Amino acid sequence: YMVKRVLNRWGFTIYATSQYAITTGSAFGWGIEHVADGIIHFKRTIANGVLRRYLIIEKMRQTPHDLRAWELDIVDGQGLVLRRPLARRIEDEALPPEVMERIRRAASREG
Repeated sequence: YMVKRVLNRWGFTIYATSQYAITTGSAFGWGIEHVADGIIHFKRTIANGVLRRYLIIEKMRQTPHDLRAWELDIVDGQGLVLRRPLARRIEDEALPPEVMERIRRAASREG
């Protein structure tokens, strides 16, 4: 945090990278996500053997920004190209079936 304050006072713009654990989605490292004014998260999925990449602006202090996840491509000669926002999926509203089953088993043990 101190490094950010000093560099910000000098008028510097700082780009730093951090990493999330693939298994838990938790941040690694020294807590840069708490200090950062903006967080741009890149995700990927592989479905039916096809790689898809996504961009999500998780945080952008004092700046209005799109809250949707966007599918993107990397295009030769252009760089990152936003294709379309992600459509809502059932996973956005419901827990995965294996999680629901664990909840049901825990509830039946308690009651």
